Amino acid sequence: MAKKTKILYSPISKMDISEIHAIIAEVNRPAANRTRKGIGQIIKHLHTHPLMGAELNTICIINTPYRFLVYDQYLIFYQYFKKMDTIQIYRVLNGTTNYLNVLLRDYKEYPSVTE
Repeated sequence: MAKKTKILYSPISKMDISEIHAIIAEVNRPAANRTRKGIGQIIKHLHTHPLMGAELNTICIINTPYRFLVYDQYLIFYQYFKKMDTIQIYRVLNGTTNYLNVLLRDYKEYPSVTE
């Protein structure tokens, strides 16, 4: 059995997922549950494929260590720490918003795993 990469969630990423669920649940609770489950399932793929997300610098000119995955209209931003074989999920943001501004505004403040 292959070793699984460890996945850690920042507190704000957990809040993002809860907020996404709450907003959708106001209109359609089953859809909210499916969205939360879908986000979780795509993140679980990182256990065995930690580099599957695209590098953030493929869509913007700012050089960051972030990678991202897409689930429906949501973008999951993370960083892979190869030496520790650990992933840190930083944010889960709606792709129809100014997500780069939100993500990069607090870039230096995100708690991080130390390599």
